[in-house]
Amino acid sequence: MLDIDFAAVAIVFILVWSLIFVLRRVFFNPIDRVRSERQALLGGDRDAFRNASDAHENSLKTIEATLKSAKSAAEAIRAGLEAEAFQENGRIVSSVSGEYRSQVLRARQELDEKIKDLKKEMEARADEFAETIEKRLLN
Repeated sequence: MLDIDFAAVAIVFILVWSLIFVLRRVFFNPIDRVRSERQALLGGDRDAFRNASDAHENSLKTIEATLKSAKSAAEAIRAGLEAEAFQENGRIVSSVSGEYRSQVLRARQELDEKIKDLKKEMEARADEFAETIEKRLLN
């Protein structure tokens, strides 16, 4: 039958457990500690990345909203300036047309005066011409 030496089994058992204990203390625990520190650092980096990404998206949304409001304000200002320019253009056109009308009226008055003067001069000359024609015909 099988003869088992319990003393040898106990010694192997103690040696295996002591080896496991030593390996855990010397090798596995430091590696586990480094791994857990690394995981903590990576977790912190992930959280920092998420926070930075969220902050970046929030700033982009804020910038887009500000841009939209600036565009709408610029459109409103542009529309106001266009309306003002249109009114100014109408005012300028009306003042210029009024000025031209007054110049046309002045020119008509001057022409009427010159026509009257020329009619008077022609009447005076017409009498002279009539006299000279009479003298020529009677001679």
